[in-house]
Amino acid sequence: MNRLRWVTIDTSDPRELAAFWQKVLDVGVDEESGESPAGPRYVMLHRAEGETSSLVFQWVPEEKRRKNRLHVDIAVDDLEDATELVTSLGGSRAPEGDFDEPDFRWRVMLDPHGNEFCLIPSDQ
Repeated sequence: MNRLRWVTIDTSDPRELAAFWQKVLDVGVDEESGESPAGPRYVMLHRAEGETSSLVFQWVPEEKRRKNRLHVDIAVDDLEDATELVTSLGGSRAPEGDFDEPDFRWRVMLDPHGNEFCLIPSDQ
C-alpha cells in the first residue's frame, strides 16, 4: 500500500535548515547526498520512533517568496517551552500568532528560512 515517505522542504542551505529541524524534532541526520553550491543537495533526517516519514531538505537556487502551500504540524507537550526552543534556535513566531478554535488551538511559527509550521499542544 502507498504511504508517505518524506516531506521535502526546498532551501538554499539544506545543511543549515536540517540542523534547526534536528533540534526541534530531536532526531539525527540519516543521510546527505548529492552536491550543490551550498554543500549537499539533500539532507535527510532520521524518522522519529514510530513514524513512517521524515523531513528532507533539498537545495534549490531561489529563496522562499510566499506563504507555504504545505506545512508541518508538530505535536508538543508544552506550547511555551516549544516556542522558546524554536526561537532559541533561530526560528520565530509568525505575525498571525495563535489560533484558538472551540476544539483546537495552535501557534504558527517560522523556521530560520521563513517556512511556516505549527506547534500543536499534544493534549488535544
